[in-house]
Parts: sequence; C-alpha cells; structure tokens
Amino acid sequence: MAFSINTNIASLQSQDYLRVSSDFQTKTINRVTSGLRIISSGDDAAGLAIANGFRSDRAVLMQGVRNANDGLSALQTIDGGINNISQLLDRARTLAAQSASGTLTSGSSRAVLNDEFQNVLSEISRQAQAIGLDRGGQFAKTLKVFIGGGLSNNGVNAIDNGSVSVNLSASTVDTQSLGLSGVRAASAAGTDLSTSSATTSVQSIVNDLTNKNSTAVAGFSDFFFRGSGFSDADRVKVSVNMAGVTNTSSLAEAINTAITSAANGTTAAAGAFKAANIKAVVVSDAQGDGSVKERLGFVSSNGAFQVSAGDRMANALLGNFVSGATGKALETVFVGNGAVTGTSTGAGAANVIVRVQGSGLAAPVDLTLAITQGTTTAAQLATAPALAAPAIPLSPWAWAATASTRRAAASRRFPARRTPSISRWFTGGACSYTESSSCWPFASWECWCHWCGSPGCVRRRC
Repeated sequence: MAFSINTNIASLQSQDYLRVSSDFQTKTINRVTSGLRIISSGDDAAGLAIANGFRSDRAVLMQGVRNANDGLSALQTIDGGINNISQLLDRARTLAAQSASGTLTSGSSRAVLNDEFQNVLSEISRQAQAIGLDRGGQFAKTLKVFIGGGLSNNGVNAIDNGSVSVNLSASTVDTQSLGLSGVRAASAAGTDLSTSSATTSVQSIVNDLTNKNSTAVAGFSDFFFRGSGFSDADRVKVSVNMAGVTNTSSLAEAINTAITSAANGTTAAAGAFKAANIKAVVVSDAQGDGSVKERLGFVSSNGAFQVSAGDRMANALLGNFVSGATGKALETVFVGNGAVTGTSTGAGAANVIVRVQGSGLAAPVDLTLAITQGTTTAAQLATAPALAAPAIPLSPWAWAATASTRRAAASRRFPARRTPSISRWFTGGACSYTESSSCWPFASWECWCHWCGSPGCVRRRC
C-alpha cells in the first residue's frame, strides 16, 4: 500500500512571513502610540532595567513637586495669618496710644479701651494657634519638605540631600511670645539638660554626690518662688521629689506636681501662688548644626515672678554649675586678697561709696563712708538705715583703729554669736576697753576676745 504526504512549502513560508510582519507591525504601533522604544523585556532587557530606574526617579520627582506645592500652600496660609496678626498688633498699639492720652480722664473710657485691647490679644493668640505658630504649635519647629533628587554622599543620606527645610521654631507669634502677656523664666542660656549632654544632663545632676548632699531632705530638691502676694518672708518653697527623674520631661512633670501640692496650702501666700498659675516647661533651643539643647523653664500667664534655688541640685538645674554637673553653692563669701602692706593714709579726709544691690531692695543703695585721715569705723555700715527696711544682715568685718596698723581683716571673720549693730576691732596689744562681761545683756553690744574668741579675755572687742 502506498503513502503520500501533502505539503505546501510556499504556503508555510507565506504564513511565517505574515507572522513576522504582523509582530513587527504590532511593535511599531505600540512604540508609536506609547512613545517608548522598549515595551517588554524582550525588546531590550538591559535597557528596560535602566529605563525602570529612570521611571522610578521621575515618579519621585513628580511627588517631590507636589510636596513642594503643599509646603508652599502651608507657608502661604501661615503668611496670611501673620498678616492678620500684624493688623491686630496695629490696632492694639492704637488702643494703647489712645489710652495714654492725658485728655482721657474718664476711668470707664479706659476700661472700654482695655476690654477691646484684651479681646485683640485673645484674637492674636487664637490666630497664632490656628496657623500653628503658638508655643508648642504644629509648625513651631523646623519644617522639612522632601523634593527628591538627592544622592547619598559623604555620610549624608539621600533623604537629607533631597530635602529643603525652614526653621520656624523662633517664629511663634502668640501674645506670650510677643511679650504681650505672661512671663517666662528659664535656666541660664547655653545650658543643656538633655540626655545628649555628656556632663550636664538631668540624670547626671540628680546623681551628683555633692548635689545630693546639699539637699535638706534626701531625695528632694527645693525651689523658692516669689511674686505678688508671696514675696520675701512669704516666699513659697516647692520641694520636688527627684525619684524617677531622668530627663527634662520627667523633671518638668515632677516640678509641676510639687507646684500643685504647694499651691494647695491654706495660707494667703499659697493662694496667691496658685493664682499665679506657674508651670514648669522644657525650653528647646535649636542650634545651628541641627541639634537641640534643652533647658528648664517656668511660665506664668498671670503675673511676674522669681524663682531661685534652695540647694546645689536646684542651682545646677537652673544652669549654675561650679564644675561638671555640680551646682554652685548658694552662699559665696568674698574675702580680702591679702594683707595691706602700705602705710599711706592719704592727704586728708575722703569718702568711699559702697553700692549694695539685691532683690530685697527697691533700688540700689549707695553707702557713703566718711574716711578721715588715719582712722575709720564700721558704724556707717552697721547702722545704715537704708538697709534696715529690707532686713539685710551685715556681717561686721575687721577694721583697724589706724591706717598704719590696718590689716586685710576681711580674711578674718569674728564668730557669729549675735549680729551686733556696732563693732570695733583692736589689732595690737591689749584692748583699752576693760569692761566686764556686764555688757553682754545689751542687744547692740557684744564683747569677746579679738584673738581667741573668749569673753573672759582682757583683749577683746565690743
């Protein structure tokens, strides 16, 4: 039986040519319509990998453009709010100028002006909060916008190289930031209590042995507050429990707890302290290199106040260091530099003016000591009426009877048995005063030996 195979070589060739033409036509149409030379990996596998990288970079840059537009919109919103606040400030100044006029004699008229002034301040704070530029606001920080296009280089990553930033941390425009309301006290400028500080972090200060030994009660550090209704003898002591305090946030929380406890007292000073509404806060100082230093601060929305340390630990937390994390001592005694070797007394009488300044004085007090040739006394200092009202204690220091025998007696302080109002020193031989100890009962006189401190010695001073 015979077999036969039917084939059509020409037809098969024609079909193959048709398939090739159709594929080429499809690729051509795809390239024309898409504008891409490489449609699939079959077109150019290596080229497709490179193209995909470029396409990814393009997508990042496109999103970066949108990010930049979003950041621009936020800044435009902030700028509009600041323009409104500028107009409100103009109105506030106008009201203040109107109230300052001497022709405005009616108290009720000034009250009306003050009502509007307070409303203007409230609106300033509201708008500052709305645009996020109040204290601790949403935009009161360094704003970074990633726009892409950056590459990692010299230890700087691509994100940082592809970002632009604007620092708004110092651009707050609420009334407290503008100095129109509230009061703030903070640690010394340059202090860094943050955990990134190697020597002056909160934990280093709390763990310092010298600071610990200076506290009146173990584990507690004292701060003293003065203000309207709680000043001088009525100052308020706030004892802060330092257990668990390791950073600025926990420190502010512990101080606020202690402030609340002190403000709940029953005295009038405690009530005034509570009304002052003083709070502890963390003050962040942005540095030029991008780092942030943290300080301890106190704010009040109602009135002025003063805060002082009660021990070395509190003094360190307020930024006063003697070395490392150790706070400065609260009392510093200044002594003479050495013995006076000269014997010249000058040509005649002269005056020496000593200026005394302090928080207990309404203004500096100038004490004029009349110096006569060859002698002077400490009576001017000891009985100065200007220092009597604020009850500033004076420590009598050595004065020689004559200039030719004067010592630098400031380096020798007599025993503080009682603070006499007048003190005479005798620096050579036996005291010419031979009163018995009967002078002791008098409040303004005390007698004891200049050399040994014994009241029974004949060489004594009164």
